[in-house]
Amino acid sequence: MEVHPLLGRLDKLLIEEGDVAGRGPDAPPHQGISPGMRDGSAHVLRCLKVWFDLPTDVFHCATANIDTFLAKMKAQPKHLSCIAVAAFHLACTQYKSEYGCSVPDPQTLVTISQSRCSASDLTRMEGILASKLSDQCIPSLPVTCLSFIRAMWEISRAASERLEISPVLGSIPQQLLHQLEILVCDSSTIRVRPSELALALLSIEFQRMAGSEKSAVSAALMGFITELQKYCSITSKDFIRTHSLVLGILEKYNGAGQVPHRQRLVWKLSNRTL
Repeated sequence: MEVHPLLGRLDKLLIEEGDVAGRGPDAPPHQGISPGMRDGSAHVLRCLKVWFDLPTDVFHCATANIDTFLAKMKAQPKHLSCIAVAAFHLACTQYKSEYGCSVPDPQTLVTISQSRCSASDLTRMEGILASKLSDQCIPSLPVTCLSFIRAMWEISRAASERLEISPVLGSIPQQLLHQLEILVCDSSTIRVRPSELALALLSIEFQRMAGSEKSAVSAALMGFITELQKYCSITSKDFIRTHSLVLGILEKYNGAGQVPHRQRLVWKLSNRTL
């Protein structure tokens, strides 16, 4: 596996990162919607992704849809649940147009999400979202933190093979993707560059893999982080701050306190269903 084509992909992502409206240092605050409300909706999207057995790409696309929309438009709290399910349904359509996946029926989605809007409300809101996100009928998939962590993992994997590091990095761990979802659900990460958030999480994962003892493997893995940091033009100050932020969110999630909104959806199942 050659590294240069993968760096070309990262170059493309870095250029497109500048056009991301809903995430990054220049992202405007959400008007009318509190961080807690936004985070609650993001956790509902995670539940829906699991319920409908959809890839993590759909979740990241849906949250990007919400954040970009809220960065451009003022919304009322009473409309947020409808905006969230509409963003999720649109994300399914976006992903299907490029890679293929099942798209939940609007009525089923409304029922499962308990969003208190009708299927026609969802469809109408989805049209509004699509028009604000792009001039295309179906917006293309956005650049997200997921895009970056996948690119960075593949670059590190190719470099580890080239350097004959043992054990060679395998496919990106599901646990890492799970942790990235948790980070994206937290509105304190919105003003962090997607590339920066992805690299901070990747650094924590490489530190875990390397262990506490210094070795050639640990030196190589952390060397990859250093080179990627330079490549993405992330300052040491910004990286250290984001690294601490990521650690804090993950510790909070794994700790006894747990993050709020994790059990926002309450599904009532009959004995026949069980």
